[in-house]
Amino acid sequence: MVGSTIFTKFDLRKGFYQILVKEEDRPKTSFVTPFGKYHWNRIPMGLKNSQKYFHNIISRVLSDIDNVAVFIDDIIIFTKIPEEHFDTINLVLKRLEENNIVINEDKNVNCVKQISYLGFTVSELGYAQDSHRLADFE
Repeated sequence: MVGSTIFTKFDLRKGFYQILVKEEDRPKTSFVTPFGKYHWNRIPMGLKNSQKYFHNIISRVLSDIDNVAVFIDDIIIFTKIPEEHFDTINLVLKRLEENNIVINEDKNVNCVKQISYLGFTVSELGYAQDSHRLADFE
């Protein structure tokens, strides 16, 4: 990422709920209420392996694309050349669409010189902790 001059960030809309639980694994997610017994058809938040499973799926979908990093439902694209950046954005969007994964357009940050990602401010010069995040701990 260091040395990149253009950054884009995508957030996946209701990330976990976009991924189906395998039919044979659904009984493992069952729970009982006064109204009956139910199970999850999509990955629920809070199960021990939900984050890892979701992250692995998204990573697999995008793993062969250069200048892309994934952390659970946050995707960052980082390049030095505008043409390469637009090509990478298009490839990521195409790959997500092919896999029926939807982004949250309200949270997108497109083609900026500096970006907040995972609690850090990232730019061409490197990265530093987000100062407004640190204020929460003072």
